[in-house]
Amino acid sequence: MAMRLAAALLILAVLPAWAQGSAAYGGSGQEALHEAIRTADGLFAVGETASTDGDLAGRTRSGEAGWALRLDEAGHVLWSFSSAHNGLMRMISPYAFEDGTFSCVLTDENGQRGEWIRLEADGRQKARVEIPSAAALCGQEGHVEAVLAYEDAQGQALAVLIAHPGEETMCCARVLEEGEGIRGMPFAGDAQGAAAMDVSGEQGELVHFGVRQGKLVMTRVLPGSEEPARQAVLALPEEGAFCQRVTDVLADEDGSVVLCGQALAGEGESEGFIMRLSAEGEAIFFVTGREYSHFVHLAATETGYAAYAYGREAGDSQVLFLDEDGACQDAVAVRDDLADLADGSDGVVALYNLRSAGGKQAVFETVIPDETEQEPGQERYAGCVYAAQGCTLLSAWGDEAGFVLACRREDGQADVTCLDTHGNTVLHCAGVAGASGGCVGRSARGDVLALLTGDENALFTVDGDGRMARHPLPAAYQIAPGEAGEGRVDALTCAENSLLCARLGEERVLVCADAQGTFVFTRSLEQDADFTDGELGALALENGWLVYGPGKRGAQLLRLSASGELLWQTRTPIHTAADALEWLCAVELDDGEMLLAGRYLTGQGDAAGQEGVAARIGRGGELKEIRNLSGVGAVYDMVVQEGHVCMLVSLSSRLSLLADALLLPQGDGQGITALPYPVKGDGARLLADEEGGLLVAGTAQEEEKPTALLQRVP
Repeated sequence: MAMRLAAALLILAVLPAWAQGSAAYGGSGQEALHEAIRTADGLFAVGETASTDGDLAGRTRSGEAGWALRLDEAGHVLWSFSSAHNGLMRMISPYAFEDGTFSCVLTDENGQRGEWIRLEADGRQKARVEIPSAAALCGQEGHVEAVLAYEDAQGQALAVLIAHPGEETMCCARVLEEGEGIRGMPFAGDAQGAAAMDVSGEQGELVHFGVRQGKLVMTRVLPGSEEPARQAVLALPEEGAFCQRVTDVLADEDGSVVLCGQALAGEGESEGFIMRLSAEGEAIFFVTGREYSHFVHLAATETGYAAYAYGREAGDSQVLFLDEDGACQDAVAVRDDLADLADGSDGVVALYNLRSAGGKQAVFETVIPDETEQEPGQERYAGCVYAAQGCTLLSAWGDEAGFVLACRREDGQADVTCLDTHGNTVLHCAGVAGASGGCVGRSARGDVLALLTGDENALFTVDGDGRMARHPLPAAYQIAPGEAGEGRVDALTCAENSLLCARLGEERVLVCADAQGTFVFTRSLEQDADFTDGELGALALENGWLVYGPGKRGAQLLRLSASGELLWQTRTPIHTAADALEWLCAVELDDGEMLLAGRYLTGQGDAAGQEGVAARIGRGGELKEIRNLSGVGAVYDMVVQEGHVCMLVSLSSRLSLLADALLLPQGDGQGITALPYPVKGDGARLLADEEGGLLVAGTAQEEEKPTALLQRVP
């Protein structure tokens, strides 16, 4: 019976792989790793390179070549091997033999000719033979579909699967260690499909799955044998479903096989499927997921299987973890450009090829499922102080009295909620106003302040008895609803008794109002010509404001007094005109200096990348220190606790935007702990309570509905 995949409700449990070593390999040329396998003590991966330095030990020549890389469990490079010959410049089909040696195939870009290379345990070349052509292996013209290394009782060998154009037949030859080819018997078969080697018996058997008229054709054949192939035509177990393509096959130790691909559902929509068959061809499970366009890249775990699920929309791809019976254990978000999955124990290893400043880099990331046995959603709400389903967090504020939250409902109206320090609701003002943005705070006498912006822009105050008052902001300063084309209003930040917002349009204006809506000052940013279009941010200081935003050749900073007087203006420079620096948050330090953090953006399109960055700014605007944050994609918010900086970040731009997490210093601050949280980074806030505890406020996605959350950090 088919099982439909439910939406994953559990926390995204993604931990950095190879934490003791480099996360990326290569990068000085146009190199990539396309296939990776798990070995007894690490990884073996193959691809291509044009590097002349970096991680490719011993390679000094220029030009393209095949590339094999060996890593230990910590991610350290044990050795690399590169070679090219007569137009052969790509390595495929990695395999690890029982005696500790390795196998790969050097081939051309079409995969029609190649050399079989075997490497010693230390990476030295052991043997190298030319693979006979398709015509030599089967006596007729053919197209090589797959080359798979394997080992059985007869020794080490290659299985070469060949399709015969126009004949609607295929054959599977065996290539021996010395390079001799043994012809295989032809069988009926289609070229499109996927194959794996089943080595559970005395003799290795190739298992191939093709598609014929919407049905699966399973073929089991002994390479280089005169025994006829065994075939079975299989219909998908789901009524009305037709198979469109098979993308990967995994042969298990018990002779069963797992395959994945794309099917056409009864409603005519394509969907991904995963299927497990016994050695006799009986269906053990059949799983479909209509939220995914197709499944590719299978891998095995200790408890079952994992598959890469390609999402229908950009950013929706996941690795699904299934047990041996096909039950979905977890789904973990990953990038859309995953190249391969390698087997693992507690999880799997994802392989990416990401563009860096100098070219491409191969990156490995361990992806593990959530191992908790709690009910779905229980772990997600661990430490939850407040949750409002169907709401998006606009702003949050924390102080010794408790917390203030502003949330936007699905109908566009904003709710303002006051909680005490234990998370009990003290005040709840529903439907205050229509709002798309806002900020909240508290006045010196304890009133709640809310500056809500959208179709109407106004300041609201709520006293301790729940009495709410609306204070329209002065129309003379273009903050009240204006004429079409005047642009939007952004609520920037709250101080104890005043609020700062900006009119963004033809004229960019900063406006500050007090708790009664009385105008304090206005400042046109037109006079600060270095500002460019983009989001502004602000930090309320003890005696004024720090305003930051994008500018020409860097990020702009304005230091204003409480009355709006310009104290200083400066710029944080960037490297090239194609780069951009975005400050997303700031804090004031005890000595009056400021710490800013955000992200550094490089490149455009497929080459775009981001890395977390932080800078310390002196009282007079001087840049004291700036540094990139390795492994961090962006810093969304931060607080200073007992001399330590705690950051709400994304992990990581190099490895992809996988999960939002809280970075906490350990002990003396020399180590860092990453705690994953389900909230989206944009708009999330980090709050401190009166006892020095931390809370994360933000928006999480559950069952296609947003949920505003406030969670304590354990």
